[in-house]
Amino acid sequence: MKNSSSDVVTDRIPYAYLITNKLNGKRYYGISFRKGCNPSEIGVTYKSSSKLLKSEYELYGLANFSFEVRRTFNSIKKCQRWERRVLTMLDAANNDNWYNQSNGADGFYTKTQLSAEHRRKIGESQKGK
Repeated sequence: MKNSSSDVVTDRIPYAYLITNKLNGKRYYGISFRKGCNPSEIGVTYKSSSKLLKSEYELYGLANFSFEVRRTFNSIKKCQRWERRVLTMLDAANNDNWYNQSNGADGFYTKTQLSAEHRRKIGESQKGK
């Protein structure tokens, strides 16, 4: 549950993680902060929400990836800020040595521009949520 006087969460342990493809050295830096998450799950029950990584697991085999917890947090906001800071510093979205397609947690920018129609459809799908 969230403590209303701060951003501290007690129903999860937000964390930052690093996934490395052992065959080509390509990496992915991400965070997990969903309800009930725990750093002990990385590489076991949680392997990232990245669709790109899921296809890479199928291509290379899960055994060819290493999973490492880099940092834990007591706040979702701190976790998101940390991810944005690291990815921006690395410019991971524009670096071929990284799987990341975004340099931050807010909005998940893609390497390609979204059309006005696509943005409108995304906006429509979010109404009432």
